[in-house]
This record gives sequence, structure tokens and C-alpha cells, in this order.
Amino acid sequence: MVRNWARPASITELTLGVNNITDGQSITLSGGFLGFKYFESLLSPHITAKLVVIDSGYSVTAGVGERSLNLFSLAEELVGNKLNITLENGSGNIYNANSSFLNLEPDQYAQLKFDSTYPLEVTSVSDVMTKDKKQILTINLCSEPGARDATIRVDKKYDGKISETARAVLTDTLENGGLTVPAEKAPDNAVHFTPTKDTSADYGNGRSPFEFLLDLCPKAVPEVPTNAAPGFFIFETQDGFYFRGIDSLISATPYPIPYVYRDVATFCEQSNFRILKYEFVKPSGNMFSQQGSGINSKNVFMNPATWETSEVVIKSVDKILKRMGSEELTDIYEGKGEFSTTNFQILNSGNFAVGIGSTVNNDPLFWYAAGRMRYNLIFSRMIQMAVPCNLELRAGMVIKCEFPALTDTPQEGVSDEKISGKYLIVNLAHEFTADQQIGSLTHLTVVRDTDGVYTVEED
Repeated sequence: MVRNWARPASITELTLGVNNITDGQSITLSGGFLGFKYFESLLSPHITAKLVVIDSGYSVTAGVGERSLNLFSLAEELVGNKLNITLENGSGNIYNANSSFLNLEPDQYAQLKFDSTYPLEVTSVSDVMTKDKKQILTINLCSEPGARDATIRVDKKYDGKISETARAVLTDTLENGGLTVPAEKAPDNAVHFTPTKDTSADYGNGRSPFEFLLDLCPKAVPEVPTNAAPGFFIFETQDGFYFRGIDSLISATPYPIPYVYRDVATFCEQSNFRILKYEFVKPSGNMFSQQGSGINSKNVFMNPATWETSEVVIKSVDKILKRMGSEELTDIYEGKGEFSTTNFQILNSGNFAVGIGSTVNNDPLFWYAAGRMRYNLIFSRMIQMAVPCNLELRAGMVIKCEFPALTDTPQEGVSDEKISGKYLIVNLAHEFTADQQIGSLTHLTVVRDTDGVYTVEED
């Protein structure tokens, strides 16, 4: 029996353009569909995907008449062509309380959709295998800006706030790549960008756009609040590109329905919000994770122009960090006179704007060091899990998780308050399969900095 939380997705469109072969026609691949996996990540500036199909021959009408295409023989020609795909949750719009979370109409379903206005692009064909005298191919894909990144170089100088520089680089990337994206996905959508207070003179120096943007992330400092921690991510979701600070992400309203792990069969049959399986990759109380977090660290910077070195010491008391759990940030080495880590970095001082301040709130050395600590802390607790397919989830979204209390006499509905609570989605993968017994899943990697159910609100 197919359970409601594992139904295969409904595919309403699956076409591949082979424009250099079919005189502009697209071929329909739904008949050979075996699987599709879609990826978003805070650690990737663009989305990627993999399509698995049976290559049993596809008929098209082109030129003088009908002809049959074998995808494997055309593997090289497929690179650079466009894929249109639309999928819906097998169980429909699973959060439909006025559909307020994604601003959907009550009768709308959440979709994963890439059409002619914003298709996916083939980057390679791999993992060819033969089964039952049929070839099975894996077609690797990414969004068009991701595919164009390697062919574009940034040579301009950008002055001003780093968030505006990020917005300008993305706009230039799209324009230089000859790409037009829907308005809701365009970089001028201000809700996708956390304003920064720091100014910088940044030079492209021949880097690719996304390489340039990734270099901006660690030195960006949010404009508000005044004590916000440094550290940004550049990433892409179904909704477009984001340049968001860590504090901004973890402060967002969580997904309204918690995900729950319960080892009860009746619960499994009925819930679209069950955690099907999970694994602690970095459990709480991990001394080595804490050692590497940089809470108590010495940071040594070398200026290549002067050969001078500068040191910045970061301790937990130096920065009041917004955190996801209720437990306090602690330093297991406090008072022992030793640093848990010592970091070395070459300082790119040529990118500092003229007249930049040297106070602690605008000192680039301090922010470089504090940013390193903030990145490490947010990854200090990490869980990998699988849940029923939910196309409403996004990388960068906060979800609530409930794990059962491990006692001799476990009670239904009683949660472990140490490991339960809010988590940030850092990696997301929607996996769709044609197998009726397997259905569709969403795989998540979630992280947070501290334990505890309740989030400390900002003053």
C-alpha cells in the first residue's frame, strides 16, 4: 500500500530541448522517467539537479520527417540544452492553512517548476548503465546563471555597501549571460538581500561572478541590529537568489508545522510531517566541534603590502550572538589560558574603502575573525534527515523538530528538550522516483549553534 506521505510526485511536464538536432523542437522524456533529484544549499550559489531516464529512443519530427533520437549517442550535443520540468507533491499541498506560508491560493499546489522563462541547463551526461537491453542515463543540470558562471569574468570595481555590490554582481551576471529571469527571482527583489552596514572597494580581478560573491560573504556585516554577527550566504532556491546574513536567517519565522519523530506505526500512516529517519552528524556536546568553533580563538592577519602582522582575539564575551536554542554559548577553555584555535589569514587590505573606521564595530580585522567564529558555530550541531516530500521547504528556512525523550518508559508526545527545537536547513534535496512503492522524499541537512527548545529573542 502506498502511504500518503510517500506518494510519487505528479509530473505535468518533462521536455528537453535539443535545438541543434531537432530544428528547435523539444522531446518529451516523461515516458522514460526513472527519477529526478533537485538540490539547494546555503553552500552553493546556484541550484543543481539530476534526471535519470531510460534511453529507449525518442521520436521527433524535424527537417525531412520523423526520426528517432538516442540520447546516449547525443551526449555531447545535449550539453547546453534546456530542460523544462514541473512536478507536484504526491500528497498535494500538504500545508494548506489558508496557504499563507507561501502565499498560495487555497486550491493551489506547491510545485517544483522550471519552464521556458527559467529552465534548467544540461551540464553533462554521466552514469550510463545498461538494464534489460536498455540504456539508463543520468543527465546533470543546473540553473542557467550557474551554467554561465564559468564563462563570465568580473573585471569591474564595485564601491559601497557589500549587499549592494552583491546585488549589482548578480544583475551584471544575468545581463552578461544574456539571461532574463522572472521578476520574482530577479536580484532587485529586495526581500532576498540583507542590507549590510560595511562599505568596501571590491575589485573583480578576473574572478567568476559566483567566486566573487562567495568572497564577499565572510566580510559582510548586517546593518541592523547594531550587534548583529557577521557572516553571509549567497545561495539560490526555487524563489531566486539570496544574499542573507546568518542572524537574519535564524531569526525568520519557522515553518508553521513541526517535524516529529515518533516510532509509532499509526502515526506513520497519517502524518506528512513525520521524520522518517535521522542521523546526528555533529551531535551536541561534541568537544571537538566546540574546539573548532572559534569561540576562544587567536586570529593572525598578515598584510602582504607591509609584511606586518596583526592579532585579534575572539572570546564568547566579545560578541552577544543571536542563537537558535535556549542554552548559553559556553567556552570549555575559558580561564585556562589557552586558545582552542589559532587561525592565519592573508589580509586583502586593498579592498578596504578609504576612511573606513577602526572601532570595534567597523574594524575589518575583528569582523573577519568574528565571521569565522559565526560560521563555525552555526554548524556545530548537524542532523541529516529524510521527510515526506514537501515542496514548500527551502534551503535557508527554519523548521521545528521534535525528538522523543529517551527514557526507560517513553511516553507518546514527550520530547527531548535538549535536541528538539529550531534548526536551519542548510542542504535540501527533493527526490522523486517512478517507483510506486518508494514514492518521493525530501532529504535535509539541518544545523544550529546551541541546544534547547526555546529560542532566545533579540532585545
